[in-house]
Amino acid sequence: MIGWMVWLLGCGAAKDTSFPEITETETDTETTTETDTDTEPAPAVDLDGDGASPPEDCDDADPGVYPGAIEVCDGADQDCDALVDDADPSLDLGSASVWFADVDEDGLGDAAVSVAACVAPAGHVASGGDCDDADPARAPDHPEICGGVDEDCDGLVDDDDPSVSGATAWYPDVDGDGAGADDGVVVACVAPAGSVPSSGDCDDAAPEVGPAAPEVCNTIDDDCDGLVDDEDPSRDPASATVWYPDVDGDGFGDPSAPLAACVAPAGYGVDDQDCDDAHATAFPGGEELPDDGVDGDCDGVDVRSVPLDDAALRWVGRVDVTDPSSRAMHWPGSGFVTVVDGERLWIEVEDDSGSNRLVVYVDGALVHTAALVAGAQWVEVAGLGPGPHTVAVSKRTETFEGDITVRRLWVDATATVVPAPDPAVRFEFYGDSITAGYSVLCACNLGDAEYKAHDLTYAARATRAFGGEHTAIALSGVGIVRSWWALDMFDYWDAVRDADGAWDFGRYEADVVVVNLGQNDYWLGVRDNITPAYAEFGRLLRAAHPSAEIFFALGSMDAVAPGSPMPGRLGAAVDLLVAEGDPAVHLVLFDYNGDGTHPVDAVQQDMADALVAAIAAARPDLVAP
Repeated sequence: MIGWMVWLLGCGAAKDTSFPEITETETDTETTTETDTDTEPAPAVDLDGDGASPPEDCDDADPGVYPGAIEVCDGADQDCDALVDDADPSLDLGSASVWFADVDEDGLGDAAVSVAACVAPAGHVASGGDCDDADPARAPDHPEICGGVDEDCDGLVDDDDPSVSGATAWYPDVDGDGAGADDGVVVACVAPAGSVPSSGDCDDAAPEVGPAAPEVCNTIDDDCDGLVDDEDPSRDPASATVWYPDVDGDGFGDPSAPLAACVAPAGYGVDDQDCDDAHATAFPGGEELPDDGVDGDCDGVDVRSVPLDDAALRWVGRVDVTDPSSRAMHWPGSGFVTVVDGERLWIEVEDDSGSNRLVVYVDGALVHTAALVAGAQWVEVAGLGPGPHTVAVSKRTETFEGDITVRRLWVDATATVVPAPDPAVRFEFYGDSITAGYSVLCACNLGDAEYKAHDLTYAARATRAFGGEHTAIALSGVGIVRSWWALDMFDYWDAVRDADGAWDFGRYEADVVVVNLGQNDYWLGVRDNITPAYAEFGRLLRAAHPSAEIFFALGSMDAVAPGSPMPGRLGAAVDLLVAEGDPAVHLVLFDYNGDGTHPVDAVQQDMADALVAAIAAARPDLVAP
């Protein structure tokens, strides 16, 4: 009776998967006073009809659970051995799932590495087919993308796989400039030969044309933006031309308003040299007209004219003033002197021969020598600065080079021109090549115009030493009695030009008259008859210059060489004039230069010193400044 109750308790309890299998061997030894006469065993109970009764049947309510049943994956202990599913070695693997190793944890396992189990082991998944379980980026359910890897495990890579994504659009780049043409695009992972990933090249035959190219001035849409040259705000400024407004239409632009553009805007030009864009007559190279208030040639200076007969101009020497519109300088040393308070002075001259030289002295110093050409030309007087300055312009060459004719004289518009102070001493010289300035600049004894320099002769130097002015009637080859041609000094002494006898001595009365003749007479064989000729010439000079101190000079060539009779003959003429009652006649002999050639610069200076000393001795009142 007790054993039956135990059975009932076992069957009434919940399924105990750890219930031990029991073999009834106990002997009921309990003694009772009641005598049991029923010795039949209790009937077996199999409620689920699976052939097993409790306690062997651990779940008599489930016919599929009993000792010896097949253990399957369902979370129950089918064979009542207290082991469930994967814990039971007797598990029917046919009921288990196949799990695949997923090392890369991408959700898909390696088909070659699997295990059967009810529950997925760690690192395993239900799906196989991963072609690379070491790479989480590769699995059959992954999209194929460009990159050289078979991401979807279908054996096809990149462009070989129709399902590929992430491909690039490639454009043909025929000209190799890095930009492709819009037509002919190919979408692929790998660039086809001769293609690039960018488009927009509007001329794939021109490598200099493309979206990245700079827009430059060339009538081409270089950067393919549909805009050309000046229409394109991105145009390279360096490629543009700088244009300047030409308001007055003279072909020259105003430099103060430049404009950069490919094509000249209307009314603009490339030149930037116009100094006055309001006047069409003002431009570089234009004609400078005086007194018009316009800088006609754009040299920075407007000019005004100075009439040739202006009182501010003192014409020095025997200048021909016959024509009111010009002044002809025939003799060496002739020219003009004035005082200019300004920075520019121009002289228009006309040269007869194209070999004359014009010299300019400013404040007593030589500052400019102009070698003239034949015909009309302008000479700008150099050496001026903040003034005022005394300017002396004269003919350096002699009569054989022809005349220099002054046509016009201009100064800058703001300059003032006033008369120079009167000279301290007025000189007049009569002479031959020595006085004319033959070969002063060259110890070559040549008569080329380039070697002549009257302004460096003893006559000009002595004049400057006294702060004076002088007139020179001098020409190479002339003599007082005989010249190398038919005429002598008696023919020229009163001439304006050549032997015209037109000079008016009332225009110029000298303080000092110097005659240096006789060298050519000496060469041509004149003898004692030169003495009366000298005396006669002295009388003519005295009549023309009543108050002048007269000096008969000789030298420095071989007419004064040791043994020459010329000094004595000249001295005799001086004695004769003094005896006639003219005490203001003197003799000056210049030292022999030693070789008989024409005196050069240094010798001329020695002669000037000797003459200055002689004048100072004769006339102490004519003191050199």
